[in-house]
Amino acid sequence: MAHMAGSDDESKLIEQSLSGDPEAYAALVHQHQKMIRAMTFRMTGSLDDAEDAVQEALVRAWNGRNTFQQAISFRAWLYRIATNVCLDAIVRRKRGGVGALSLEVGPG
Repeated sequence: MAHMAGSDDESKLIEQSLSGDPEAYAALVHQHQKMIRAMTFRMTGSLDDAEDAVQEALVRAWNGRNTFQQAISFRAWLYRIATNVCLDAIVRRKRGGVGALSLEVGPG
């Protein structure tokens, strides 16, 4: 499998992750987690909500790893998933649905 972006080490981790290796996935994610956490915080405005979004994005990425296209960077793919998680949460928040991110703390 050819990989256009990233280092050889990252390419190996991607291949191993795509094959279902959870340790390789954890190592790969570790390289991008700080960036994803910062992005989710900017979108949600809450440290707790950002951490929830990071965790959901990482689970979605693992479960959807077969959708990863080697022609794009893993970072861009993971960033897109995290962005979609945040957008989904914002929609739920606006609808007041279950699992909505909290806007305020305390009595309404």
